[in-house]
Amino acid sequence: MMETFSNLGSSGSGFTYLGPALGSLGSLWQRFLGFCWSLSMVAFVIAFPEPAPLDRRRPWVKWLLFVPLLGVALINSGVSLAVANFAWGAPFRTVDLWLDRATLILVSASVSIFFWALGSKLGTTKNPDSLRRLRILLIGSAVGMTPAAAMALIALATGQRYARGVPDLVNLIAILMMLILPLTLAYVVIVHTATSRPARWWPGS
Repeated sequence: MMETFSNLGSSGSGFTYLGPALGSLGSLWQRFLGFCWSLSMVAFVIAFPEPAPLDRRRPWVKWLLFVPLLGVALINSGVSLAVANFAWGAPFRTVDLWLDRATLILVSASVSIFFWALGSKLGTTKNPDSLRRLRILLIGSAVGMTPAAAMALIALATGQRYARGVPDLVNLIAILMMLILPLTLAYVVIVHTATSRPARWWPGS
């Protein structure tokens, strides 16, 4: 999940020095990871701090979202084949442009599901420690995602590509604020791991 955030917004063009084959492979993997950030968010909130009741009853439901997200991630990463100037990489760019609005809707829906699932768990979880971590995650996510979410709503309302016409400074601030989310995720995961691990009462026990 942290790998997806570390590659978020990458253009996939930083591997040209590796040559056509390895450069294309590195660019493809980087773009694929960067696009999977919304999928990783939903997968995380479904399982943390305990599996969602709906996922226990119907584990197949999440794949109705995961499969389309993986599909558009593969299409988006295929655009990086232009690093090697592969002729058969051009269709990926065409399909990616054609699916641009649908992709934005899909990613926006994923973010909405993330906050819906988070709010649902806040309303049903009884464990005080889990509630505390969920509240921290909700606050960190809301603060970090608000600027990017506002830009996505503007893009959906105007029919333009994401961040089209937005000043570079505003876009930079939105990207930097999104770093709050992975930092919050790292904190709640570390705390969760530390508190869920049994105490060691004797060295070597």
